Amino acid sequence: MSKLNFFQKRDFGENVSFTFQFVKENFIHYFVNILILNIPIWILIGLGVYTFADKFSIESLRFGGVSSLFGIMIGIFVLAILFGTYASSVGYNYYLLYMEKGHKRFNLQELFSRAIGSMMRLLVANIILFGIALGIMIVVSFLITLLGRFEVILMCLLSIVGVFYGIRLILFQIIVIRDNKPAIEAIQKSFFLIKDNWWQTFGILIVFIVIGFIISWIVQSIMGIFATEVITPQDLLGGNFNMTIGTIVIYIITNIITSTLSGMFSTTAVFAQYGSLVEEKEGVHLKQNINKFGTVPDNEKEEEDF
Repeated sequence: MSKLNFFQKRDFGENVSFTFQFVKENFIHYFVNILILNIPIWILIGLGVYTFADKFSIESLRFGGVSSLFGIMIGIFVLAILFGTYASSVGYNYYLLYMEKGHKRFNLQELFSRAIGSMMRLLVANIILFGIALGIMIVVSFLITLLGRFEVILMCLLSIVGVFYGIRLILFQIIVIRDNKPAIEAIQKSFFLIKDNWWQTFGILIVFIVIGFIISWIVQSIMGIFATEVITPQDLLGGNFNMTIGTIVIYIITNIITSTLSGMFSTTAVFAQYGSLVEEKEGVHLKQNINKFGTVPDNEKEEEDF
C-alpha cells in the first residue's frame, strides 16, 4: 500500500477526508501500537483513582484544610503534565515514523524508543509554556480583582482570548518534536503557521472533537453494561467513594479504548493540518522534489510527485 503524503496543501474538506483515509488504512497497526504503549499510563491512573477513592473523604479534606487540597491539585497537575507529554510524544512520533519508513514498516519497540527519546525535550517545552500561561493568568486574575464589578464580562472575554490562543498553539508540540525547536521558537512557528488559517484549524478541531464525543458515548454505553458499581452524585456529595476492583477495571478499559480511538482521529487531523500548513507556507515537499529531480532514474515518477 502506498504511503499517504502528510505534507501536501489541502483545504478543510480534504484534511477531513485525509484523516479518515489515514485512520482507515492504518487502523489495526495504529490502534494496537498506541493502545499497548498507553496501557501502563492508564493502569497507573486507575490505581491512583482507586487509592484516592479508598482514602479520600470529605472529613479528611476538612482536616487537612487548604494545604491538603493544594497538595492534591499539585499532584494531579504533575501527573497530567507527565502523562500528557508521554501520550503526545507517542502519538506524534507515530506519524514521523510513518513518513520515514512507510505503511506498517516499523514496530512497537521503534515507536517507544522514538517517543522516549523526544519526551524530555517536549516535557521541558510544555513546562515552559505552562509557566508562561500561569504568569499571564496570575496577572489577569489580579486585574479582574481590581475591576470586580466587571468580572463576568472580563471572564467571558478572557475565555474567548484563551480559545483564540489555544488554537494558535495547537501545533506547538508537533514543532517541538519534529523540528527540534525550543519552547519560544515553537510558539512563534505555531503562530506563524496558524496565521490566516485560524478558522480552518478551529473547524477541523470541532469536527473531530464531536467525533470523539460520539466515540466516547458509544464505548461508555457499551462498557456501562458490564460495570459492577457506579458512583452517583449522592455518593460524591456524601463523601462515599467505595469502589470495587471491578469498577476500576471497567474504568481503565473504558478510558483506554475511548482515549485511543478518539486520539487516532484528533491527532491525525492536527498532524495533517500541520503538514498542510507547512507545505502552504514553506513548500517543504515541493522543494525536496525539486532538489531530487533528475537524480534518480525514474524521472516519470518524479514528475508525478508534482
